[in-house]
Amino acid sequence: QSDVPCVVVIVGYRLAPKNPFPAAIGDGMVALRWVESEGPQRLRIDPSRILLAGMSASVYPPSTFFVQGESPDTTF
Repeated sequence: QSDVPCVVVIVGYRLAPKNPFPAAIGDGMVALRWVESEGPQRLRIDPSRILLAGMSASVYPPSTFFVQGESPDTTF
């Protein structure tokens, strides 16, 4: 249990070299769209308050989501 009122979603994504670039980015975008569309009902989250994060090489896919701006409700 946490003292921070938040929901953590951990996304497994396909790795290179078996799944070449941009497979991981596509997997992350699918997950982000799911959280935006299904999160309010299934996870009881506010989709306007989503934080993307990663460690080491895993920070690259989340950072590209905002650069791509593919999410219709993305705010920069």
